[in-house]
Amino acid sequence: MEQSILNSIKKLLGIAPDYTHFDTDIIIHINTVFMTLNQLGVGPSEGFRIEDDTAVWEDYIEED
Repeated sequence: MEQSILNSIKKLLGIAPDYTHFDTDIIIHINTVFMTLNQLGVGPSEGFRIEDDTAVWEDYIEED
């Protein structure tokens, strides 16, 4: 089962998936971490970002 990146982070923060009030703030922080990881050479070489709860971890973690 594919797990939404946003919803998995919200679960870690103790926020229900249907509570969307802070989604924009959480997405900004998630994308900041993805940018930092990209600068360290982790993840897709072209970078990665999310915009909503449709992106899943399998989109970020590529299997060879």
